[in-house]
Amino acid sequence: MTPASSAKERLVQTFKFLKELNELRNPVPRDLSEADVMRINTWPLHPCVQMRRGDRTEDEANDAAEMEMEPLIRIQRARLTPCPGPPAILDGWLKPGWQSVDAEAQVLESRNFQGKDKQTSTAAFIDDPERVASLNEWIVVREKWAEAERPATVARQLFERIHALWTMMQREGDRVELVLADGMLSVAEHFIQHPVLMQRINLEFDPALPEFHFNAGTEKVELHRALLRLVPSIEGRMIAHFDKDLEEQPVEPLGGESTEGFFRRLVQGLFNDGEFLEEKVRGTATSHPSIWREPLMFLRPRTAGLSTTLDYILEDLDNKDTQAPEGLSRIVGVETKDTSEIRTSSDDKASRIPTGTEPDILFSKPANEEQYEIAARLMKAKAVLVQGPPGTGKTHTIGNLLGYLLSQGKTVLVTAHTTKALRVLRRQVDQALQPLALSVLESDAEGQAQLSRAAQDIADRLSRTDSASLRREAGLLRDKRRKLLTSKEALRRQLRDARFSEVEEIVVGGEGLNPIDVARRVRADTERDGWIPEPLQPGISCPLTDVEIRQLYSSQGILTLADEAQLTVSQPALAALVAPADFRLLAAERAGADLRAQAHRPELWNGTAVAGYTTTQLQGLHQRVRQAAAILVDCNT
Repeated sequence: MTPASSAKERLVQTFKFLKELNELRNPVPRDLSEADVMRINTWPLHPCVQMRRGDRTEDEANDAAEMEMEPLIRIQRARLTPCPGPPAILDGWLKPGWQSVDAEAQVLESRNFQGKDKQTSTAAFIDDPERVASLNEWIVVREKWAEAERPATVARQLFERIHALWTMMQREGDRVELVLADGMLSVAEHFIQHPVLMQRINLEFDPALPEFHFNAGTEKVELHRALLRLVPSIEGRMIAHFDKDLEEQPVEPLGGESTEGFFRRLVQGLFNDGEFLEEKVRGTATSHPSIWREPLMFLRPRTAGLSTTLDYILEDLDNKDTQAPEGLSRIVGVETKDTSEIRTSSDDKASRIPTGTEPDILFSKPANEEQYEIAARLMKAKAVLVQGPPGTGKTHTIGNLLGYLLSQGKTVLVTAHTTKALRVLRRQVDQALQPLALSVLESDAEGQAQLSRAAQDIADRLSRTDSASLRREAGLLRDKRRKLLTSKEALRRQLRDARFSEVEEIVVGGEGLNPIDVARRVRADTERDGWIPEPLQPGISCPLTDVEIRQLYSSQGILTLADEAQLTVSQPALAALVAPADFRLLAAERAGADLRAQAHRPELWNGTAVAGYTTTQLQGLHQRVRQAAAILVDCNT
């Protein structure tokens, strides 16, 4: 198996594992029938609620770029008109709540009145024909108002609900995303009732009108592949077929006949008894797989789209013409390029970082090669697109670019979809530059406060320094930075050389060996060569001569096991040994002591002593000697 095919096989296994892991951690929702979603078909018909439905005309299709900028849905805040006031003759007779458009105007059947004589009397409402006629006339006027006002009230409630949704997304926008969906698939056998056609959309708010915009932009309409895989009878190739059909003939969730045609083909192609329902009564069950139109909006975790992305990656890897990227191949432990290609690529990357006497790119925070490359491209191009998943350092990069552009005396405008993103970005700007970063968010008062603080900080800085001292400080910092960059480049070169030394050939006795083969040979010969001390320093000659080496090897036939055991005993340090002269003196004293002892009691040294004393007898003798010695000591005292 070639390295390229091995890398491809490992990548397929890796992405399959990631796909299964994602589906375990984030199970695919099966049923949205009772979920908290916004069902577009229930929205009121009102001028404040506008949406683009149906298929695009030929002119709109030709001008796709302009249509992408046009919102799919606009929701304005509807103006409410008050209920017409009742005639004066009805004062006191109407029950509370008559001002509400959803309530019915009701009157009291009777009332108590107090006369001039302070006597209480009861009057019925119908006792006065004029009062009854006025009520009937006013009710007619009120009903006309209520009929016209109900759509506006529902539109106002819809606006308030979307405002709450927008507020929540300002807080949770980095965790959830808004989806427009259609094509409700029902498979009762597998408890599925969920849309199959989805498109991510953005929710924007224009407070000047006020008005909400739902805009899809360039987001692609996607088939809910993960949902379809939950049905065992649906083959993967059929899902891929309809996914390709959607790519070749795009449709939209709010589309017209083309969208319905896609749903018909989908349900009849995936199920032998599938049916597209022209109308579906909400709450009624279907006995066989069905799809019907029911456009809706809902929130889903941003990780929900990961499963579809992994599907696309696996399909791409399944293509025999697809080559595994070098970076991914290295991640799975396969080198598909030779060492020279790797070295050239690494050298090219290293050359991206500007070095020299006057580095052009000044960053205020730590940076990597990619950030230097982005800044270098900005110097040559009008625009640079940077894309990456969360946590890869995009905000950090913007903070660095702000410092770089400010160092060139430029003014920078930063925009973002959410206020939260701008707040996070401002915290990423270097502390010394933050007074120059003014945020224009929802509150003008906050912007004014930041402007005031920035002006005060700048004034304080100018009062403590002058242009000459700033230039001197800048020169010192420039020299310091130049030295650091030079040192950094030298260290990078050493690190690069050390990295490639791991794959360069090792020449032993004129034979070039791969480092892996050398490691295997050393491991195989450990038992034979393990006695050699380590580490071995390259370039150092052997401390023994050839004659000494021969003598060392010949000693293996002379020394016995007892000799070898004796040689293994730890030897005292030379510094702890006595000098030769002192040793001779001590030896002479020892010999003299032995002679004096033999002369004092020769009978004890003649070797004729009776043998056979036991340990117990010797211990008893020793005890008696000690007692006798104690008596002598007492007598002397």
